[in-house]
Amino acid sequence: MQRFLSILAVALPALSLFSQAEVTLLFPNSDFEAGTLDHWTASGAAFSTRQPTAGDNPVARGRESAFVQGGFWVGSYENYDGQSGAPGETRGDGATGTLTSEEFLISRRYLSFRIGGGDGSQVGVKLWCEGEERVMATGHQSECMVPVSFDAQEWLGKTARIVVFDEATGGWGHINVDDFRGSDEPLPGADGGFEITSGLPVVDLPPVGYDQEWRPQFHFSSRRNWLNDPNGMVFDGESYHLFFQHNPVGTGWGNMSWGHATSPDMIHWRQHPHALLPYQVDGQYGTIYSGSAVVDEFNHLGVQVGSRKTLVAFYTFAGTREPFYQAMAYSTDGGVHWNYWNHGRAVVPNQGLDAGERDPKVFWHAPSQRWVMVLWVQLNPGRVRLLTSPNLTDWTFASDLERSWAFECMDLVPLAVDGDREETKWVIYDASFDYEIGSFDGTTFTTEVGPLHASHGNFYAAQSFNQAPAGRVVQMGWMSGGPDSSARYGVPFNQQMSIPCDLSLKTTSEGVRLCAWPVPELDALVGEELTVGPGDLAPGENALAEMPGTRMVDLSLEWEPGTADAVVLDLPGTSIRYTAASRSLSFVNEAGDWASLVDGPVTLREGKVRLRVLLDRLTLEAFVFEGEQFGSHYIAPENGSLSPSLRAEGGVARLGQGRWRSLDSSWSEDGPMSSSLRNPGLEEGLPAEMDSRTEAFGWEVFGGNGGEVRFLDDTGDAFPEEEGYPAFFGTGAVALSPGGETVGLVQSLGWVGLGDLGRTLEAGASLLRLEEGSEGVVSVSFRKGVTVGSGGSGGSQIGEADEASLTQEEGWRRLEAQLTLGPEDLGTEVFLVLMSAGDSRFLADEVSLQATAPAHASGALAYEGFENPVGLGSLSGGAAGFGWEGPWVTVNGGSADVVEGSLRAPEGSPVELLESATGNHAKLPNGCRVGRRLDVSSTGPFGQAGYVDANGRIGADGTTLYVSFLQQPDGTSKFYEFEFHRDDLGDSGRIAGIGNDQDGGQVALRAPNSVQTALGVGTTEVNLYVVRIDFQPGADDIRVYRNPEGSDEPMVPTLTLSAVADLSFNGISFGAFVNGRTVAHDEIRMAESWDEVVALDAYQAWGRRMGLGVDASFEGDADGDALANGLEWWLNGDPRVDDASKLMAFETDTGVSLSFEMAHSGGEGRSLFVQWSEDLDGAWTSVPIHLGGGTYPGGLIVETTGDSSPYDVSIRLAPGLGRRFIRLLAEGE
Repeated sequence: MQRFLSILAVALPALSLFSQAEVTLLFPNSDFEAGTLDHWTASGAAFSTRQPTAGDNPVARGRESAFVQGGFWVGSYENYDGQSGAPGETRGDGATGTLTSEEFLISRRYLSFRIGGGDGSQVGVKLWCEGEERVMATGHQSECMVPVSFDAQEWLGKTARIVVFDEATGGWGHINVDDFRGSDEPLPGADGGFEITSGLPVVDLPPVGYDQEWRPQFHFSSRRNWLNDPNGMVFDGESYHLFFQHNPVGTGWGNMSWGHATSPDMIHWRQHPHALLPYQVDGQYGTIYSGSAVVDEFNHLGVQVGSRKTLVAFYTFAGTREPFYQAMAYSTDGGVHWNYWNHGRAVVPNQGLDAGERDPKVFWHAPSQRWVMVLWVQLNPGRVRLLTSPNLTDWTFASDLERSWAFECMDLVPLAVDGDREETKWVIYDASFDYEIGSFDGTTFTTEVGPLHASHGNFYAAQSFNQAPAGRVVQMGWMSGGPDSSARYGVPFNQQMSIPCDLSLKTTSEGVRLCAWPVPELDALVGEELTVGPGDLAPGENALAEMPGTRMVDLSLEWEPGTADAVVLDLPGTSIRYTAASRSLSFVNEAGDWASLVDGPVTLREGKVRLRVLLDRLTLEAFVFEGEQFGSHYIAPENGSLSPSLRAEGGVARLGQGRWRSLDSSWSEDGPMSSSLRNPGLEEGLPAEMDSRTEAFGWEVFGGNGGEVRFLDDTGDAFPEEEGYPAFFGTGAVALSPGGETVGLVQSLGWVGLGDLGRTLEAGASLLRLEEGSEGVVSVSFRKGVTVGSGGSGGSQIGEADEASLTQEEGWRRLEAQLTLGPEDLGTEVFLVLMSAGDSRFLADEVSLQATAPAHASGALAYEGFENPVGLGSLSGGAAGFGWEGPWVTVNGGSADVVEGSLRAPEGSPVELLESATGNHAKLPNGCRVGRRLDVSSTGPFGQAGYVDANGRIGADGTTLYVSFLQQPDGTSKFYEFEFHRDDLGDSGRIAGIGNDQDGGQVALRAPNSVQTALGVGTTEVNLYVVRIDFQPGADDIRVYRNPEGSDEPMVPTLTLSAVADLSFNGISFGAFVNGRTVAHDEIRMAESWDEVVALDAYQAWGRRMGLGVDASFEGDADGDALANGLEWWLNGDPRVDDASKLMAFETDTGVSLSFEMAHSGGEGRSLFVQWSEDLDGAWTSVPIHLGGGTYPGGLIVETTGDSSPYDVSIRLAPGLGRRFIRLLAEGE
């Protein structure tokens, strides 16, 4: 039986850039910034010449950034010191040696530095201290240097030396180091510490848009942070999936995870929560390197749920201790939730050839009826291993391909030569797009042509979509080696993908060659299209003089050089030159220098050059002769010309006919979705002279092959009742006439954004049958993947639909549909569809749509109990609770943590809060403050309840808001702070708060922020605070209650300030500034009444009343045997209740996972069921617990193991399903 781990909590190294505020050099020139090796001693060839390295040398040769601190660093692969050699020059991996520092005194606990490079066993950094030797860090097979902090506490006060060693000579046989310093704490960077941390948020929050000035608009980029290789590219029959290497917490390389985006057309992308995140297994942490994904069409894994096919991802687990191996994860819900197979252990173990074996490309080979894996396994000599499997889990060796050119990110694809499928060849290529053409029989690749090279410039690690429709092979690559766009342009992301291209094999004058051409789906972005040429192009003339100045262009040109020495194209950000003498195309690159546009010379065809360029703000992609030569490049805004021009130099050229196409953005903002319909009564835009037509304002149609949708205008009784037509609700309606096919009336409601999650959409329409005697059905539904037009379709249903055949006699009938939006819907375009199938004609009218915010049983408007769905660890990025716009963010310094155990309210507090609840609370170290914004949208809880004022803040006149929280100052009466914020979570946004920054133990209320009024001496125990704000015209009133007793609001508050100030707000923060002590917080609630902020959530209270211990956590003695032994209890004959059903858990907003031991006694007929329900008073769905378990509708997974009683049982409900209840039911004697 397979074992798997649900991906809910992760651990990863938060690799971030150094903060220099609290660090010092270990000794002079420990950061190499002298530009020499003064205070260091080199031994061996690796470090003896041309060191330290000057500048970011890997970038100079087109690789990823080394993330250099300052101007100099040490890299044993590099061969440029700023004086000798050239930028980008290398010496190879053959040299070995050591670099030893002078002696220095270890005066601070942590030794911090940057390290990159290769072989983890033979390159690294050691500490020598008084006869002891300790390896502090080793390479990780990347040019990118990442920060490391080494704990040297046991050597404090002693003298030591640092030794950088390079003993490797093979692939990745070099080391990069920089910036050795000392610090008192592990250095926090912009994104946290360098140590292994847990609690990575599963969504990049707070959300950002795609509207930054220098973000590409039709190339994919992640919403924020670093990306590199495309991964897991697959078409699932409905959407294209693009996974990608992503750093969730920084704009530099590191923390490799799989980001996820989907698209209906490979142009319009929607980014979703991360699919695969780093994890720990068998005591080893690791990140998620590149790989591929397939659709399990044959259910070989055996985990398919319903008719939806399983998505299966293969990736490299890049462990920190052992050699890399290939692992697998799968999703049964279209990529929303993922499970690591066998807890993320190896599906294909390391083959013993290279510690960095990686990048599995898996695909189905139909002729051999086997899955094939193409795996890079060795460098120098390069080796690619092919493996096969009948079932995706059992892999066997097939063959090896030894090629010196082959290095990482391999792909193997079939392509028809000149479009002739009868002559199909296979192409194998690597990350640099070196390739060979040949044949493949399912186990062995046989070369016929090559090696050759395709692409040029900033193009790397490309991959093709698996299972693309119509046999297409569509490829996307990472545009590598560009500028750090986050640092240079102030955008929240770094790096981007190339435009997707169809690959083909074409016969050229040099033989069969691989070609790439932008996908035709790009045409959907074309705005204005203008013709260029034909005609002569003489010096001084500008063929583009009438073209608009834009940075988003698809330009196709053809010219004969004629007598011209050069043809020059000027565009915003760059210029392109064709030089006739050398037959070369060059361009102005990002650095402002002329560089080659494509590989090699451009050979004229019939005396002509054909060039297509795609300009997308800061990137340029060029294609010559329909993609026989192509290149991808970064450019810069200060280059080129804002006024386009095309001119000849030194003579006259002849232009053929070309085209200038201005392109629109492919990005559209996420949500909030529309909560109203355009033209719901079908009354608008009715032409008086017509009684029917095929178009109406606000609506589109699909179908029409034999059927039609017609909009009817009943003005002047055009459709009289005596002829069998019903009375319209107004003057307009729509007739659905499928004619034996399927037709639909469609309106897009937009794309689901983060602010839409939890909203419920309810739609309805009045429908009737126009005649009897034929079969057919009509329905109202919410759907996705809809395509409009005569060849369109209704996509797939989401939510609950209403379908009926109807009879003519019953007249108008109301059909209704409902959809509650969950995480699985993020980025989905939702359509409201009225659809008819069969031969009957139906009439539709009076369509309605209503959207409601999620209802919470307690009536609370906002809540945070720190039950973070991604586990314990850093609070920053945590997004638990409800009523919030985004996650917790660190406002200044330090890092708050989520720790186990809820705070217990003080004695005498309202009884419901007095009980200790299992769960978590937030703990802040001294000097840290964290904040969070509240959801003030019109559809959010505050907006729905009427609290949001005209300025978009909580504070509408005439409303009263209660806020409560628990706080414990950890051994001191000083309390600092709980703050209300307006617009800004920083100091400038604070408008009121509770705190104490004075001696004397007085807790003070500040409203406005600078005015302090003492509440009295605090207490070192847990304190319950309730704040009441009465919003009114002008200045507002505020009352504070500390440790109120009883369940009713006290008559006299602890403190009252009347008409103090405008207290409207939209965020809160809390912090710790209490002389080095930590502060704890818990149970933050906001509601309309006192009862709702001091009482338990109704679901929690109901769970307790069921008698299963505090918070239904089975702390009590359920079976009455005087042992509080957890999940052991009697289901039949429980001494405390008569009902044999027992509640096990009461909601799954964050998922539920329960495990227990099951034993039974008695005769036949005794059965155990797990039941789930969406409503306490609703129907319960029963699932039998039997050997083998299974996956059931409703997201329920049951597993049983063991050969005999007692059996181990595991029951899981995935997160994101909305509120669920689960219980056990025993039947029989």
